[in-house]
Amino acid sequence: MEKILQLNPYKEKRAVDQIGPLVVPAPVLADRGWVKEMELLRGMSCIGVVVGHSVVYPHTTGVLEVINQFVTIVVPFFLFLSTFLAFYTNPNGTPRGYLKKHFCQVGVPYLLWATIYTWLPVLTGITQAPTFSEYLKKLTGGAFDLYFIPIVLQFYLVFALNRFAWFRRLLYSPWALIVSLGLMLSIQTLFSGPFRPVFPYFYLTFPAWCFYFVLGAWVARWWEPIREWLTRPWRSVQLAVLFPAGLWAIIQLPQAASFQPLVQVASLLMLPFLLTLISRIPKGTWLELVARHSFGIYLIHRLPFNQFQHFYATLEPYSFFLTSLVVQGGIGYGLTRILHRLPGLGWTIGAWGRAKVLKRVG
Repeated sequence: MEKILQLNPYKEKRAVDQIGPLVVPAPVLADRGWVKEMELLRGMSCIGVVVGHSVVYPHTTGVLEVINQFVTIVVPFFLFLSTFLAFYTNPNGTPRGYLKKHFCQVGVPYLLWATIYTWLPVLTGITQAPTFSEYLKKLTGGAFDLYFIPIVLQFYLVFALNRFAWFRRLLYSPWALIVSLGLMLSIQTLFSGPFRPVFPYFYLTFPAWCFYFVLGAWVARWWEPIREWLTRPWRSVQLAVLFPAGLWAIIQLPQAASFQPLVQVASLLMLPFLLTLISRIPKGTWLELVARHSFGIYLIHRLPFNQFQHFYATLEPYSFFLTSLVVQGGIGYGLTRILHRLPGLGWTIGAWGRAKVLKRVG
């Protein structure tokens, strides 16, 4: 066998690529299925988005502001989850048609709902019609609290490089974790602070979040041993000390935003504890239902708030918060379920052309 490989450089290169972290072994890949921890984390993150968007200045208090600061961690979590799922399902390459499929599932719904957010207030007399340049700026700038989507589309573009062994060799180097973390924190420190006027939309670029791409790939590659470590007895108690440390990091900011470096510190401190806590939650909870429709809820939830908040704008802060939570979460979830069931409209919430769901195991 060694003689054959020496005579065939291509086969020798392929053999080298089959070792180390570059390729997930076939038996491990065959046993992979639905990941409960990530599904429930997605459901929790979706709820966090709705909660954060229900706390609106000046309808806020000290307690509500702490809640608003806390839920800023959900954007990093969503980016981590997007990369984890991509690498968990396709660790050894990029499937044919991957970018086209994900543009249909994510990009097309984004364009649709950004257009609806732009023109529905115009049709209802709330705002004036934008110019074409203003409309284009809204689309490219991730307007209407949908800026997560332009970022994740860039993640998908970078993931397309996963077909190359050199990319995986670079990605799974320890230096990739160190350099990407340093780059992300440096960019966020500079442009969320003194240099913000120079590059106000820095948070829409891949480098500003690159560490979560690398982290998602690493966790997906070694998820089986990581999950075994997270589910050991007393692990949640041991990791619980990280949670208050992360919360403390966030509340140091006078006004927290998801693209600030202290929010990333808090996210990374809280993530291990949340994962080990979620691993104790049994399957079949309502969080799975929220997670299943999280993309549609994310796309839709802000629309009813924009249209109806003036009806209850005079309420005191806590009543305003609870009413906004019900309006955004209830209508967002309900409309998502309706669109998902109506023939020919599933694509509006990313359900068109969806790949088969992983088998539910573990």
